[in-house]
Amino acid sequence: MNQLTSLAKEFIIKAPKPGMIIYYRSWNGKVTAGSEISSWNPTVAELPDLSDMISKTFVNEVDISKIKKGQDVQIKVDAFPDKEYSGKVIKVANIGEQLKGYDAKVFEVAVQLNAVDSILRPAMTSSNEVLAAVFDSVLHAPLEAIFNDSLSFIYKVENGKTIKQEVIIGESNDNSVIIEHGGNAGDEFLFIAPSNAEDLDFQPIAPGIKEEIKRKLEEEKARRQALAAEKEKAAAEYVPDAESGPDFIIID
Repeated sequence: MNQLTSLAKEFIIKAPKPGMIIYYRSWNGKVTAGSEISSWNPTVAELPDLSDMISKTFVNEVDISKIKKGQDVQIKVDAFPDKEYSGKVIKVANIGEQLKGYDAKVFEVAVQLNAVDSILRPAMTSSNEVLAAVFDSVLHAPLEAIFNDSLSFIYKVENGKTIKQEVIIGESNDNSVIIEHGGNAGDEFLFIAPSNAEDLDFQPIAPGIKEEIKRKLEEEKARRQALAAEKEKAAAEYVPDAESGPDFIIID
């Protein structure tokens, strides 16, 4: 009986300091009733430092090449829709994973919040908008307006007549694409090819103009890549303090 009583006392866990306790999360999920505890992984709970928070999100494999460490992020929390926070990408997973509810593989991205807010709590649901690139004062059109064959073109209404106009397109997001050449502000585009599409006049772009625009686009791309590399270099890898325990919160 004395041995059992002494052993039972060993199961009393005391926090090293005041704070909020959260269940430990490992690679296979959160510790719950029935979880196995072993000598090589004895952690049951954590005392997170609420002054340093991380939001975890997942990015589709199609878009992961656009995500780099150091990029700015706008963060919203579902529990407080009127509030918005800023942060930076601090880690991008090298290996994709298949998650329930996703058709394609996704990559985990960690975002560190720039400011602290006492209303935030562990495991709150967040949405993250990564600013991969910013373009100011550019001509853009809905993705549905762009058609592709051996080249990109649009169906444009000009002086009451529909023509087939070649365009040079640039970067795009989920909704729009930049038109580098071949369109003007205020142009009327068609989202569906007309029935007489094969008979329409085709307006090509001169080869010399194409080469010049291509050169400028390559220079601009190199400039953006250099800027992204500087941000990525400046983004220090976040390492928790091993002595005081985990000092971050994962916001799913």
